Amino acid sequence: MEGNGQVPIALRHLPLGMERARIEVLRPRWACRECGASSIEDVPFRAPGQRITLPLLTFVCDLLALGQTLKAVSLTAGLNRNVVKKIDRARLSGLYTEGEGSRLKLRKPKRQARYLGADEFKLHNARRWVTVIIDLKMGHVLWLAYTKRKQVVYDFCDFVGSEWMLYVEAIACDMNADFERAFLKRHPHLDIVYDYFHLIKNFNEKVICKVRKDKQARLKGRWRQRGCKVPQALHIHPQVLCGHQEEEGARCTDRQGGIKGQRPFRQAGGPAEGRGQGALQGADLAERAACRLRHRG
Repeated sequence: MEGNGQVPIALRHLPLGMERARIEVLRPRWACRECGASSIEDVPFRAPGQRITLPLLTFVCDLLALGQTLKAVSLTAGLNRNVVKKIDRARLSGLYTEGEGSRLKLRKPKRQARYLGADEFKLHNARRWVTVIIDLKMGHVLWLAYTKRKQVVYDFCDFVGSEWMLYVEAIACDMNADFERAFLKRHPHLDIVYDYFHLIKNFNEKVICKVRKDKQARLKGRWRQRGCKVPQALHIHPQVLCGHQEEEGARCTDRQGGIKGQRPFRQAGGPAEGRGQGALQGADLAERAACRLRHRG
């Protein structure tokens, strides 16, 4: 082996205040006369697979461990977001997986969890569903699967084992009957808790949304009966419906000397609503609850 020149390389280093630091290193290159092969000496303080130094790699990993976002870390360290994302993926893989290649698998949780949370969410415009199970107290992800079937629960129970699940007291999930039946089938001692987010979401979709649409149709019908153009606010601002309801009630009381709600309403373009006074009272109660939630927000 004999010397065959030098190869320069630039490595990003820890930022010095508001300035970005870069280290340039000349690496000796060696060549073999017999076989013609050449080799370049490695830089001992270079991070594997990246053109950054080891201190900068440690700095980025510490920021990610504190819970900072990829964008915030990239701005602080002066690195590209894709570089930070690759570092974060390698960090998480070292923490929660074991094995290499086709034998790569999740590590069993070292800490015993008492409360779990399970939920599904959409990926890529609802083309794919993902189910995640986490430790509610620590926020650690315990299981992740690209499906929302109840088989995910069975696979998770087999992964952690029956002894580990004996110390779990409750699990929070949405009103998905598959998850509830799957957990209770394997471990009947678990308490199923519905979280506040899904309760309010279900109430808004099943009650508030229908009441709002009915009231919006009634207001549009009244404007059309008077021969007036429907206000644009009724099309784009559902929040004004509560205000319109109060104004219409006051006008109806002044004209007729009675109380609004004693006459049957008509929907725009449809027959008279065949609903009882009890249903109307329930709708008014739901509208009042919706108004209170909006004013509090």
